[in-house]
Amino acid sequence: MGATQVATTNSAAAPTAATPAGSTGAFVEIPSTAENEANIEKARQALRQKTQELEKQQQQERVVTRPKSEPQPQPQVTIAQPPVERAAPTAKPAPQPPAARASRNAQEPWTQMQGPPTGLSAEKEQKLKAILDEYRADRLTPAQYHAERAKILAEP
Repeated sequence: MGATQVATTNSAAAPTAATPAGSTGAFVEIPSTAENEANIEKARQALRQKTQELEKQQQQERVVTRPKSEPQPQPQVTIAQPPVERAAPTAKPAPQPPAARASRNAQEPWTQMQGPPTGLSAEKEQKLKAILDEYRADRLTPAQYHAERAKILAEP
């Protein structure tokens, strides 16, 4: 064979003699170009041959699975549905004046949702509600409200 051997080592200096595989260096065999081309051509021929065999096999399978007579068309099934009666389009109701909307809202009672229990005593909750009402009425500034609230919550 027309192969060339090249020794590789881990050191920076070039080796003075070729070292066998398994020591600090290793031999790498690089096939010549003519040998490479021959191997590539053999692989291509094998690939072409295998492709042709597979194509012949697929054609034979198609011939075997093809029905001998033309397939008969399937009858179409239609389901009779009763006619749909559509309501005549109705005009949208005229917008209600604000007074009518207000009266409709007055008829629907709204109840305030109750949150989960706070775990505070009834006295503390009453004091907190009182300062909240004062804050909402603008009798307390935000700083005053939070200071009072902190005092109430800090009480035993």
